[in-house]
Amino acid sequence: MKKMLSLLVLSALTFAGCQNELETVSGGSDGERVVRISLEAPEAMALTRADGAKYTNSAKGGVTNVDRTQYDLRYKLAVYDAEGTTVVVEPMTKTVKGAGSNATTFEVGLLEGQEYKFVAWADFVTAGSTDDLHYNTTSLTAISCKDAADKQLNDESRDAYFVTKNLTVNAGQGVSLTLRRPFAKVRVVASDVNMAGADMPDKFKITYYGCQRFTSLNAVTGEATGSELKDDETTAYTATLASTTQKDYTEDYDAKDGFRTLTVDYLLAETDKQTKIHFKWEALKGETSKYTYNCTTDIPIQRNFLTTIFGNMLTGKTGVAVSVSCDEIFEGEFKDMESEAVFAATKPEFKGNVVYIRTAGELVWLQQNAMNDDNGRNNDYFDLRKGATGENGYTFKLENDIDLKGTKWKPIYWRVLMSLQDKCIFDGQGHTIRNFECGSESKSSTNAIRGLFGWVDFSIKDLTVENVIILNSENWQGALAGNFEGSTIENCTVKNVCMRTDDGIATREDAGLVGGMVGLCSGDKIKDCKVENVDIRSSRNVGGLVGCFSADGRDCVVEGCSVSNAALWITSLGEEEDYYKNSVGSIVGYATGYKGSSVTLKNCTASDITYKIGTQATEGAPYIIKGGEEGKQEYGPKNALYGCFSSSTSVVVETAEP
Repeated sequence: MKKMLSLLVLSALTFAGCQNELETVSGGSDGERVVRISLEAPEAMALTRADGAKYTNSAKGGVTNVDRTQYDLRYKLAVYDAEGTTVVVEPMTKTVKGAGSNATTFEVGLLEGQEYKFVAWADFVTAGSTDDLHYNTTSLTAISCKDAADKQLNDESRDAYFVTKNLTVNAGQGVSLTLRRPFAKVRVVASDVNMAGADMPDKFKITYYGCQRFTSLNAVTGEATGSELKDDETTAYTATLASTTQKDYTEDYDAKDGFRTLTVDYLLAETDKQTKIHFKWEALKGETSKYTYNCTTDIPIQRNFLTTIFGNMLTGKTGVAVSVSCDEIFEGEFKDMESEAVFAATKPEFKGNVVYIRTAGELVWLQQNAMNDDNGRNNDYFDLRKGATGENGYTFKLENDIDLKGTKWKPIYWRVLMSLQDKCIFDGQGHTIRNFECGSESKSSTNAIRGLFGWVDFSIKDLTVENVIILNSENWQGALAGNFEGSTIENCTVKNVCMRTDDGIATREDAGLVGGMVGLCSGDKIKDCKVENVDIRSSRNVGGLVGCFSADGRDCVVEGCSVSNAALWITSLGEEEDYYKNSVGSIVGYATGYKGSSVTLKNCTASDITYKIGTQATEGAPYIIKGGEEGKQEYGPKNALYGCFSSSTSVVVETAEP
């Protein structure tokens, strides 16, 4: 999701901004158990340079852009008491070598049922070494940059990640943590590179002034510290381009002629709010200054946000339009929700059989009071057999965008008799529900069917769901709905979704049915829906749009739908049937149903799809199947749009005539 903060005249620029051996601490005291701690840096959606794809993107971070033949990803883990004042487990170090994984595990001995503060840091180090490279990490309470001012710009290996979180130990479940960067990334992109011609600069300087400059991070508290820079600040951070003709990145702006990322910088930033910076940006040819922009007004930066300054930076003069944007989540990367908001349930307005949802509290009320039995009866609020109102069904109208602010969401369940399903609809009216997380509590939770909706029997239309994390996913998981048995999903969009199994589920063949929008779909039609930027790992039956489509003797249709920028990973390598081998697809992972069932994929498209097959423990795996190579690998999808289907079901692909 992107917030375009301004598009302004430059003269009045206003801005709103192969691992090391496992290190183990054995249990010793009574009640102490060995706890497995899994750590993962944000995972890039696309292939990295070490995968051979030469894919680099200044909109992303180090995981995508660092050459992993030259650098390893180093993790440090320490465990403190719940208050973070006493070290219980001294910092341990491991490195992850090469591309293909950004995750690692530690095992430590801890007291069962005891609350601890888990603190982890990850950064890039020289391949084969565990020594500090860019950051002094002698103390996790005072991490600081080692680099001189002329070594900081345009170096993607300066990206780093951390997490600090209090958790109560359950050795059976272990601990799983996703790290996030403490930095804001700031990039300057020129749209007039061709016009620069022989004057194309080869050196850049940035001088920050009149703002806060953070210089150290306390990874235990998450707080950054620094000092105020005066208006006459003279320290210049410099970078020299390796080539004036060869771009440093291949994707995003840099994929277009005449566009080029000129500088990138990683700046320590505060936790949950924007910081305003000012800087003087100068482009030089050798030591001769060619172009200078003095950004005297406020430029927004924020932790784990990307700030982009874009325009005619090389040939522009006063009055040329320049834009500044601040992306809320780095493109293609995911993190734990920063906050965990709790909303009090508030009864929404009823007008006959129409229910108006305007606030997060009213959405929580619906979650708490929705129907959940097969008779279409639950309470005094909803009863499809209760007179005129109920007989007409219910229409839920979303009146506003709703930000759930990282809440631990319990899905909405609405189950009724099949004869009553067509009487109800959820109408998003073009609005968005964003920022929620499901499943962090445990895979054994009673709410195992996960998504905004869990098991839902009404139709859904005109709704966008974005920024969703589903952890400990097992069966029936989708950002919009875990299990959809209504009639139609129409004109809905899902953006920025990350779903993860835990290691125990990943090796099971009976887990799966996970899709970017819907996990298991038994509805009649999905029409004009989009899925953008999803990253899914599950055992089997994984689809960018739908994990498994169960037609159940009917002719079902997926029409006019698209999936773009998706990483789809199945971990089960069952040998008996294609049901296990090939059950991953860009639109639908697996299709099944009673004899005579059919699923038609009509005018559907998929782009920028990456498939991963196998677990980290599988010999030779996980291996990557690049988009466009469908059917060439034993475990890959059989078609560009679907993985496979059962013998009782047919899948038909229809494309409109050009």
